[in-house]
Amino acid sequence: MLGLMESALGMTVAYLKERVQFGRAIGSFRVLQHMAVDLKLELEVSRASVEDAAQTWDRDGPSAASCAAVSRAKARASRAALKLTRDAIQLHGGIGFTDEHDIGLHLRKAIVMAARFGSADCHRRAFAALSRLKRRPDPWRMTSFGTTITTL
Repeated sequence: MLGLMESALGMTVAYLKERVQFGRAIGSFRVLQHMAVDLKLELEVSRASVEDAAQTWDRDGPSAASCAAVSRAKARASRAALKLTRDAIQLHGGIGFTDEHDIGLHLRKAIVMAARFGSADCHRRAFAALSRLKRRPDPWRMTSFGTTITTL
């Protein structure tokens, strides 16, 4: 998902620099600059969460803490990918809704990827349940919160 977000953000920033309205590039409008910065922050916070989950898994192996970190990263990245791609379409304006520009494909891919391996809500519930666990769970199947989730 990080690659998808990077690509969508890169396309959006390039579009903001090239699209001219009222005699200047729309990227010079402060409100659009603030939106682009918010999208960059979403990307970087998601990257930090994914990197932390990977480091926790490498350090601890399949433990409750590492499974919780993976669920936290998946929930965070899913939400961020959907927000980033939706806002990128908004920043593109009308062309973002057409098939003439690839930014719409990024949103469709984000929707598919967000649901893959469990939704963000599913992983939030898993994170909450795993955060309370003191014992070492089975990392492949967890049923401690009423539903079965495959964590990897």
